[in-house]
Amino acid sequence: MDLDQLRAFLAVLEHGSLLSAAAALKISRAALRERLDALEVELGVTLLVRTHRGALPTEAGLGFAPGARQLLRDARALAQFHRQPAEPAGDLRIRAPVGMPPEWVAGFVSELYRRFPRVHVRADFASQQHLSFPADVDIYLYIGPHIPPGAFRTFVLSRIPERVLASRAYLDRVGRPATVEDLQAKDLLSWVPPGEDGRRWPLLSGGGVSVRPFFASDDIHLLRSMVAAGHGIGFLPDHPMAPGVRGEELEVLFPEQIGRECVGRLVIPEPLAESPRYQQVAELLRAVVRGLFGLNLDELTS
Repeated sequence: MDLDQLRAFLAVLEHGSLLSAAAALKISRAALRERLDALEVELGVTLLVRTHRGALPTEAGLGFAPGARQLLRDARALAQFHRQPAEPAGDLRIRAPVGMPPEWVAGFVSELYRRFPRVHVRADFASQQHLSFPADVDIYLYIGPHIPPGAFRTFVLSRIPERVLASRAYLDRVGRPATVEDLQAKDLLSWVPPGEDGRRWPLLSGGGVSVRPFFASDDIHLLRSMVAAGHGIGFLPDHPMAPGVRGEELEVLFPEQIGRECVGRLVIPEPLAESPRYQQVAELLRAVVRGLFGLNLDELTS
């Protein structure tokens, strides 16, 4: 069993088909199939069931996947971040939520680069509805009102209010709602955090108000852009670093009635948190968090 075989297996799990996995690994489908066949022969079990629609993991495959991911993480821990201990160098893989405002990611990455110019960041974006960690991801940026389920170690970076926002142009055109009940007659857009459907906006007093948004999404940036363009009234996270939510463009509606706190977190899978690589990643994060947020990562609460 070698690392290329593990990468082949995990790539199929992530991409759902041999063709997509081969393209992601930049090898031929025949080479991918050869690696998978050799792995199954060595283990003596069937890991994948291949159909004309793709490939699905067997029960044995599902059980094997966590250990395979850990082996790849440990291999990367030996190969990277040890070139020059006095100056960290190598690849750092970050997964962020779909639609995370670019300013948030840019601030984090810029601070990291300023402090550690030999560290190269790769960021990809995925839905938060089902939090998962491919083998090559080191940390996850997570935004939501609740702690993500699963065996994760989380660190609070920022507390962000969720608010009802509207552009002045939209309010001038259709009229300003006088009461919460008046929202039902307006064009509504809603953020969908993990575990919710966007059809209930939380009240500060407790409970919530049912709404019928014409558009709902987990893409914060898209929602903010639509609200700023005057397409309707939206409920979404509001942050000082976010564009189009300050000055003359957007107003906060019903600030004493509707809203809640949303939390930005760094999330690290528990198995990775105990690995040698995490100790080095954590040192980078401590320095970046201290510079960007003025916080000490050791003192953050989960």
